[in-house]
Amino acid sequence: MFEEKEEKDFIREPANMNIKDLKPERPTVGDEMPVLLWRLIRIVGMHHILGEETPTAVYFIGKKIGRLLEIHSTEELQKTLTELKVGKLKILSDTPNFFQIAIGECVTCAGI
Repeated sequence: MFEEKEEKDFIREPANMNIKDLKPERPTVGDEMPVLLWRLIRIVGMHHILGEETPTAVYFIGKKIGRLLEIHSTEELQKTLTELKVGKLKILSDTPNFFQIAIGECVTCAGI
């Protein structure tokens, strides 16, 4: 049966959310989702709505997520992306002002 909560628990302003606000509370079904569902949302759904603007939107979404994750080093990035099962991260270059990565087995595009 569905657990009833006060309405205020469901109303949040997305612009003011932080990473802790997004942690799932799903004791029965768990905190993971299938890659197929992610791809349906990301590739099919977003492209259907945004069309050719999808890559631009995804770029800015990535920047926002990067800020929310509050990552300060390539080690933290590697740990976080592994925990989130984004893919296999490889650091291509790492300098004080810039780093470049490659992602193998990418959650969005591996095998497509």
